[in-house]
Amino acid sequence: MPYALRDAQGHQYPVGAKTQIGRDRTNQVALTDPQASRVHATVWEEQGTLFLRDERSANGTMVNGHPVQQTGLRPGDQILIGNTTLFVVQTAGPAGAVSAPAQPVQGAPKAKGRGCGRWLLVGCLVLGLGGVVLAVGGFVAYQSGLLTVDSALNLIGLGPADVEVDNFRDDTIQVAIVQLDAPADSLPMEVSLEINPFDIRTYRLQNPGRYRMDFNAGAADLGTCTLNVKSGDEFQFVALPDGIVINPVDDPVSVGSDLVVATSALCR
Repeated sequence: MPYALRDAQGHQYPVGAKTQIGRDRTNQVALTDPQASRVHATVWEEQGTLFLRDERSANGTMVNGHPVQQTGLRPGDQILIGNTTLFVVQTAGPAGAVSAPAQPVQGAPKAKGRGCGRWLLVGCLVLGLGGVVLAVGGFVAYQSGLLTVDSALNLIGLGPADVEVDNFRDDTIQVAIVQLDAPADSLPMEVSLEINPFDIRTYRLQNPGRYRMDFNAGAADLGTCTLNVKSGDEFQFVALPDGIVINPVDDPVSVGSDLVVATSALCR
């Protein structure tokens, strides 16, 4: 499935097996932004899924307002590198051929015959104008990055959620994420993350639902949390030498026991 990156000026950069972004002119996406590193980040497609990895840049990489080391991408996502914003778009054909944006909604047609009086005609015109304004406003919001696919899905409760894991231990930890309520006719989502000491990883859960997260360090069991994840949720887990701490970013807990995975009411 072809993808491309688009900058604020409308320039398109097709994503290949290895698309590098940075100030070096040899990059597939060469930036003039002084805040960008020479090789800042890499984007690639693997089995139909798009991924991004920060290449240990000096100023970091943001996706949809969150710092990431490596994460999956979807059409509509915003990548911020220094002062440069790139938008992820899906192309309709060969790499680089981007599908045309949807046309603004046309005004409502005039009623036929003589049944539409003066006030009804005014109402028709107002409705038509309102439709055009909404369509143009939505298109401008999408072009400027204020409206994304994910934010639109969040409005109807079908958007993704983000899970961030901060490893403040001096050893590598493994995190297994398993979807518990997958439909009977599909395989459950299951992913394993390996997070180095003092590293941060963000993973996007594409569908709301119930998920189990298992934390391990080698053979040591650090804890398990079963989460009810809603559209737009953001959870932060912090691995400390003596346990795992959980905090919902959009609604921080107020009870001390809810900060610890072993006793948190969020992990039930």
